[in-house]
Amino acid sequence: KTCLALAFRFAAMESFSSSAGLLTLDEPSAALNSETTEELVSVMESLREMAKDLNMQIICITHHKEFLGCFDQLIEF
Repeated sequence: KTCLALAFRFAAMESFSSSAGLLTLDEPSAALNSETTEELVSVMESLREMAKDLNMQIICITHHKEFLGCFDQLIEF
């Protein structure tokens, strides 16, 4: 259910904000268990490729190291 909800949000983002060229995700895995977080990592990798094709930027704020490979740059605080 969670992955389906996220897929719907991503599709809605694409439809309604494609002209903005920016997607911000604040702790997208906060309420997920480890199995669902792994599924989300796979979704994020696909989203990364889609964002490149659409010339979009993604900002993901997270504490989970599983997402490190999903993005081109990392800024740690």
